[in-house]
Amino acid sequence: MIHVNIDQLGALLNAGYGWDQEDGNAASYQNNGFYYKVWKPDTSVSYGEKGLFVSTRIDRPDTPPRSDCCVLMLWFDDQGTLIQAGAYINLDTGDPADGVSFSTVTGASAEDIAEDLRKAIAAQLQQYLVDRPGRANYSNVVKRNILDVSACISLDSSRL
Repeated sequence: MIHVNIDQLGALLNAGYGWDQEDGNAASYQNNGFYYKVWKPDTSVSYGEKGLFVSTRIDRPDTPPRSDCCVLMLWFDDQGTLIQAGAYINLDTGDPADGVSFSTVTGASAEDIAEDLRKAIAAQLQQYLVDRPGRANYSNVVKRNILDVSACISLDSSRL
C-alpha cells in the first residue's frame, strides 16, 4: 500500500520543525522572502484502489489578503510514482472570477511535472503581480511542495 510519511513531509517543508502551526496541522516556512503555511495533506485511495490522491492547501499568512490560497492536487500510481498534478489558486482581487485553475499536468517524472506546473502557474499569474508581487512566488512554492510530497511517498508491504 502507498502512503505519505506525514512527519517526514513536515520536517522537509519546515526545516526540521515539522507541523508547528494550527495545533500541529500546518507547517510554516519562508520561500524567496515570502512566508507560507502548508496544511497537512488529505489522502485517499485512487486508481483502482492501488494509487494515492494527495491534496493540500497552501496559504500566504504574512500579508493581506489572507484569502489568497492554493489547493494542490497530486496523483500517484501504485508504485508511488507521481503521474499527475493540478492546482487551483484563489486570489482575493475583489473579483470572484479571479481564481487561477490549471488542468492536470502529466510528465515523465515528478521533476518534469513540478516544473511544467510551475511554468503554467507563473504564466497565468503574470496579470496579478502588479498589486501583490508575492503572488508570483506561488509557482515556486507549488513546485517545492510537489517535490517534497513526492519524496515522502513510500510503499509499505505490511499494509497490504
